[in-house]
Amino acid sequence: MPADFTIKQGDTNPSLSDTLTYSNGAIVDLTGATVVFEVRSFSSASLLKLTGTLVVPVPASGVVVYSFSAQDTALAGYYMANWVVTFPDGGGQMTFPTVGYMWLSVEPSLVGDQQQLVSLPDVKDYLNIQAQSRERDAKLLRYIASVTPMIEAITGPILPKIYDEWHDGGSNIIELLRKPATGFGTSPVLTLIAASEYRGPIEYPLALIASPVFGSIYSLFLNSDMGTVTRRSAGGSTIAFFPGREQVHIIYQAGQSETPPNVYEATLELLRINYQTTQQVGTGRQTVSDAQDGTGPAMGFFIPRRVREQLAPTRRAPSFA
Repeated sequence: MPADFTIKQGDTNPSLSDTLTYSNGAIVDLTGATVVFEVRSFSSASLLKLTGTLVVPVPASGVVVYSFSAQDTALAGYYMANWVVTFPDGGGQMTFPTVGYMWLSVEPSLVGDQQQLVSLPDVKDYLNIQAQSRERDAKLLRYIASVTPMIEAITGPILPKIYDEWHDGGSNIIELLRKPATGFGTSPVLTLIAASEYRGPIEYPLALIASPVFGSIYSLFLNSDMGTVTRRSAGGSTIAFFPGREQVHIIYQAGQSETPPNVYEATLELLRINYQTTQQVGTGRQTVSDAQDGTGPAMGFFIPRRVREQLAPTRRAPSFA
């Protein structure tokens, strides 16, 4: 989305300067008027609580300047904004711009930004966009984020994330819901962070052991290749988790240390399709090759055949992440 003003996450500069005009182009005289800057995100029904500074340097010129605070730009995203002017001597209230809104973009900072399946330079190269051309960067990053759930719905977790799960007891083995894919080209990450078993209202922490020979009364063994945890006891024996609904609490990290090569290429291809369908080429809004592709087996969302073929070696069932 093209923005009227762009600032990086956490930054306080540059300031936003605007000249208020009526719909006929005439400058608004702000002498004696009160000006308020309003900003709202798409996902909120209420205005942001801004803590920056607004000044009107030359009231007769209609110029207003808002200097952002770090709190104002703490959350990356797109925002809609306008100026609300209350004129003196009962002149009433008016909102500027008089038609539509201003669109602000707070671009994510490098520190703390979420990981991506593919790098932005590789995406631009795949789409034949010059590296020096940055006006589409925010759009492409949004596309990468939007296709990530679609890819991981097929492959399982790729970007390492923390998962918090509750499982039923009664069996001596539990299969984690979001185990990473294994096999050629993968570098699975599966780390158990914490596990406990409930017996009534009492929680019993379970120790992770590296081998069944180290089993104790309250211990379990993680099979990282299979994505399973097995309840162990003294002497390396296997016993059942305490029976009942949601008796076992497991917290773990799962993903891949690197995006597998086939997943990387499939992501680039899916991004190409999503990007090119916004261009006026081919039949309607499709390229010729995409029009001939077809959707293939029903998955609840569109994944072209070429992308499915690339993801096939890493696909897992059930298809969710």
